[in-house]
This record gives sequence, structure tokens and C-alpha cells, in this order.
Amino acid sequence: MRFAGGGVVAFAVVVVLTIVVWNRNAFFTPLIREYDRAANGSLELALHTAKREDLEAYYRQHAAEGIPVHVVDLSAAGFRLVGGVFADLRGRRARLSVYSDGRYTIVCDYGVAESFPYPLPASGEPVFFERGGASFCARRIGNEVCLLVTRMPMEIFGRKVGGGAESG
Repeated sequence: MRFAGGGVVAFAVVVVLTIVVWNRNAFFTPLIREYDRAANGSLELALHTAKREDLEAYYRQHAAEGIPVHVVDLSAAGFRLVGGVFADLRGRRARLSVYSDGRYTIVCDYGVAESFPYPLPASGEPVFFERGGASFCARRIGNEVCLLVTRMPMEIFGRKVGGGAESG
């Protein structure tokens, strides 16, 4: 009987851990979907612009309380800003900025750090990971998180944006 009770507890722990991991991964699924739409040209941008300040003004004008308006500069990594849009990502209003280097697309979801499902270094060091076949780079900037998503290979992505995203 004791073994059976221990088996039930072990099973319950596995179920809880599976749910926690699945929920964390589910956070990224809507963003991957929007990335794929941006990469194939079917994401309708609300503002087409190559100027950060124009997109920040748009976000400021249309943002709900608590949505960051900052637009990250990826020009040092060889990417130009294409434009941006607000999107509903699983009940969360997000503002997405789209970048391209002519070959690869990057989508940035710039959000509030407390809503991010993983802890990030306060130092702003980038954290790279893969989910759902996409490559991600997350960087904490104060109380906000710059989350970049692409389908370029991780080694290229890390080399391009590892130190090339400017927060200011």
C-alpha cells in the first residue's frame, strides 16, 4: 500500500510539472503564430515605418495603460524596422515591432517583465532559447522585457543580436 501511495504522489508531481511547463510554453505559441504571419507577409501592420520615433509615437497614442512604447534598435545587427501593430496574444494586448535584414524577419514583443514566464537577469544579459521551432532572445531592461522571435538558426541569431540590440 505504501508503494501505491508513493506512486500516486509521484504521478501527481509529474502532472503538475507537465502543466507548469506546458503553460510556460503556451505563452510563446501566439507570438510564434504572429511571427509566421509577419515573415510570410500576412501580418497587417498598423504603421509601416523605418523610424523608431514614429512607431513609438504611434504606440504612445494608441497604447493601453501599462504597455511599453519603446522600440528597440536592431540596426547594429543589420536589421531595419519595417513597422508595428497591436495584437491580441491569448487575452493579452501586445505591441509588436517587425524588423527585416532582407533574408530574415524578427518580431519584437516588448512587454512588462512581471508577465514574462521565466526569470531574466536584471543585468540585461540576453537569454537565448528555442520553443516551437522558433528562436528567442529575451532581455530584461528595467521593468520591461524585450522578447525577439525569429526562425533563423540559433547560432546566426545569437551572433547577430547577442550584443547588437540597443535599449535606448
